[in-house]
Amino acid sequence: MLVWLENHLIPEGNLASKEESMDSALTENLHLIKKNAQKLNSKADELTKTVMKLSKHLNSIQIGVSCYYLVKKSILKTTDNQGDLISYECFLGYDKDDSGQWGITVKCKLRETAADTASSTSWTKLFEKCPRDVRFDLIEYVPQVVEGLGKSIANITERIDSSLDKINKINNEIESALN
Repeated sequence: MLVWLENHLIPEGNLASKEESMDSALTENLHLIKKNAQKLNSKADELTKTVMKLSKHLNSIQIGVSCYYLVKKSILKTTDNQGDLISYECFLGYDKDDSGQWGITVKCKLRETAADTASSTSWTKLFEKCPRDVRFDLIEYVPQVVEGLGKSIANITERIDSSLDKINKINNEIESALN
């Protein structure tokens, strides 16, 4: 008969080897953690460098237009039963960070509302300067940011063209009236 013990089947008469089996499983898990941590660190470095390269390319175009994509929005109630709320929004985009540098950025807004007070805080950081877990959560949205940036630029250009046409028409009418 086999006995199930800590994810291992051990022959019933061999329970004395329980410690050895647990030590072996722990050793296996530690090796797996080490292997996966090395892989994760390598991929995280590659991710950061790739997004930094994208920022560099976008910066070289000298766009000068911001674009954001709402990634996360949450409202949490505190557990003190006083109706306190904590809400946050997290955006991924192309913009200037809090120090004025353009690039792929993360903007987070946090608002806490209590019965008698409210406070809010926000920050905008370059992607590579954000906490690692935030970068991992947002990476899949980078293509949408680039797509949105392209659409935003096209929309702004169309609006400028339309306004220029109208303003030029007004200028021409004024010039005709003055002559």
